[in-house]
Amino acid sequence: MRMFLNMVICVLAAAVLLAAIHTTAGAQSINGAFHGTVTDPLGAVVAGAKVEVKNLASGEVRQATTNEDGFYTITGLAPGHYSESASKSGFSTTVRPDIQLEVSRDLEVNNTLELGSNTTTVKVEATPLMLESASSTLAHEIGSKAAVDLPLNGRQFLHDPLRRRWP
Repeated sequence: MRMFLNMVICVLAAAVLLAAIHTTAGAQSINGAFHGTVTDPLGAVVAGAKVEVKNLASGEVRQATTNEDGFYTITGLAPGHYSESASKSGFSTTVRPDIQLEVSRDLEVNNTLELGSNTTTVKVEATPLMLESASSTLAHEIGSKAAVDLPLNGRQFLHDPLRRRWP
């Protein structure tokens, strides 16, 4: 009976541990987003403009409509290269043919719609800055060599498993 009780406790502890690991790992995401404001040539916001992003590799298209402040956001986008366009009747369509969205990035892509017909397309060649103005998060990837070469800061060299060389 005691052996059965120990086995039940171990199974419950393992289930709790797996649930804890699953919930913390689920919070991490590689998806990014586009957000920005659509304005006219005088700087006034354009409400009701259609913004569309297209993943150049998969062909997936996502759309959003600007709110009364001219703001839009498109979330849940996989990293990759996208084309982005903004349009509204009475204005020419603005197109950005290639924008790179990196892992977990939230890119600010603002658009200025020129007055004109819907058949006129303005192609913008400049890419948006890779500055994440919506968050103060800093991110940088380092390789394994850089991690091993970090200063020890109080750790004992002989006890560091990353520096240990096996014969």
